[in-house]
Amino acid sequence: MRILIPLDLKASYEGKTKITKSLGTSDLREAHVLGTQTRANALQGFEDKRRSLRPQVVSHITKEITE
Repeated sequence: MRILIPLDLKASYEGKTKITKSLGTSDLREAHVLGTQTRANALQGFEDKRRSLRPQVVSHITKEITE
């Protein structure tokens, strides 16, 4: 299975353009199910990575933040 890495996350994946993974089955139905699950997990991982790369804006600096 190949999953393309979004261009905005390419640097986070060491410049790779795709993730290649064996699903470990020769059964077509099982491969479809595993592929769907794998793709969903990858998409969630991409969103998690985007969220971690976008720090929240601080409206003002407080003493607690600086400690």
